[in-house]
Amino acid sequence: MPLPRRTLDQGWTLTCARPHGAPALPDAIPATVPGAVHTDLLAARLIADPYLDLNEIRVDWVGRCDWRYELEFEWQDEGAEHVELVCPGLDTFAQIVLNGAIVGETANMNREYRFDISGLLRAGANTLTILFESAWTRGEALAAQFEPRPNNYPGPANLMRKMACNFGWDWGPTLVTAGIWKPIRLESWSKARIASVRPEVTLEGADGRVRAYVDVDGGEGLTLRASVAGVTVELPVGDVLDLTVPNPALWWPHGLGSQPLYELVVEVLDEAGAVTDSWRRKIGFRSLRLDTSKDDKGTAFTFVINDVPVYICGANWIPDDCFLPRVTPERYAARIAQAKQANINMLRVWGGGIYETDAFYEACDAAGMLVWQDFLFACAAYPEEGDLPDEIEAGRATISSASCPIPRWCCGTVITRISGAGSTGAGRACWKAGAGALAIISTCCRAWWRNSIRPGPIGRVAPIPGRWTFIPTTRRMAVRISGTCGTTSATSIMPIVCRASAPNSAGRRRPPGRR
Repeated sequence: MPLPRRTLDQGWTLTCARPHGAPALPDAIPATVPGAVHTDLLAARLIADPYLDLNEIRVDWVGRCDWRYELEFEWQDEGAEHVELVCPGLDTFAQIVLNGAIVGETANMNREYRFDISGLLRAGANTLTILFESAWTRGEALAAQFEPRPNNYPGPANLMRKMACNFGWDWGPTLVTAGIWKPIRLESWSKARIASVRPEVTLEGADGRVRAYVDVDGGEGLTLRASVAGVTVELPVGDVLDLTVPNPALWWPHGLGSQPLYELVVEVLDEAGAVTDSWRRKIGFRSLRLDTSKDDKGTAFTFVINDVPVYICGANWIPDDCFLPRVTPERYAARIAQAKQANINMLRVWGGGIYETDAFYEACDAAGMLVWQDFLFACAAYPEEGDLPDEIEAGRATISSASCPIPRWCCGTVITRISGAGSTGAGRACWKAGAGALAIISTCCRAWWRNSIRPGPIGRVAPIPGRWTFIPTTRRMAVRISGTCGTTSATSIMPIVCRASAPNSAGRRRPPGRR
């Protein structure tokens, strides 16, 4: 059974804690959680719709104020050893206070925070306060710490772990949000809890293979049990759960077959064999590889699913709303269905947005939609010093257990990206020259390069296989890369490419296996 959880979603109020050009506002505004300051002000008829007319400019003051969320709730001690406040989505710079005591602070809307509040709770009434500092204000402080860095859009998005397009983009408005954008909850546990599960799913011949890496918080003498498609294994905590499923039905991208999904269940057992916590998610059995074999043009770049080359018809996925809590599971499903109807079979989750919610990836699983996942870097150079690298590392856990078939992780956006190389001389030189054709992984990404993408040399130039053509823009030269790229020795290098169906140099589309 899962841990006892209590969602704190009723009774919140919102107050402007530091006005900055704000009009007169009520002392307490009813707040919806999950939600955002803008949507609460909209619901209270205190601002006009920012999507209409020039209202985006008229409501700019909202993002420049500090805001306070407050909740009074009842609690009774039921004997659990640990009671934790779980905050999977706070946007962005927040201080959490319980009954007058500071619980902790946050600086990353992409990560989950957990705080043990066992010693701060009171029997009866409790007061929880979350104070959000303006991202503009924090951005000014961060900018004073670093050298100026190239950024395609005004604002401090490259200095923090916040949805970059909040600060405006060529396709959307500047609406700098704050708020509790994912459900906040209390979790109680005593003996053990499952901290994370990362399933790796593939095929070995006709059989399905699941390797589940499970982290557990708790004592000694615990056992893990996993089951899927009628197959069950038990191993001590710390071992990798390895399951083989004979001849499962295969998951296919839509248009090539069906999308059967199997429920994977992971449980942790105490010394007596009682279940103390459980985790479950639907998975699909498929093999996935990238064919980069040589051909008469150079090398292929072909995604192969279940040994069948797939012709990719891709599209870019940006956040479906500036106010993320308005995007419901039903809305995700409808959008992905629209993409499917347009014969799109791969969505690239753009690096200027967010690591999407479980509802997005689950909808892709069900629809037969492949996902190309960007790391959250977009159109800017990012600091390699200060707290930002640690925050980037921490955000990785948000997506590490996704079951959706993700063919490719990328460290940036558009055709090429310099990701966080701005503090290196080589990185600055590339930007100043306008080359922009190096996809540089900074120290911020090295752990992902090592653990999540593939083993490779860290801290030196890595050869780029094959031939890569970069489309020129107003700020970048057209560059054709063959073999290695650049002379940078401070960072590792990997290619960032456009969708696999991009035209070749003659303007024609290659058939499957020649992309």
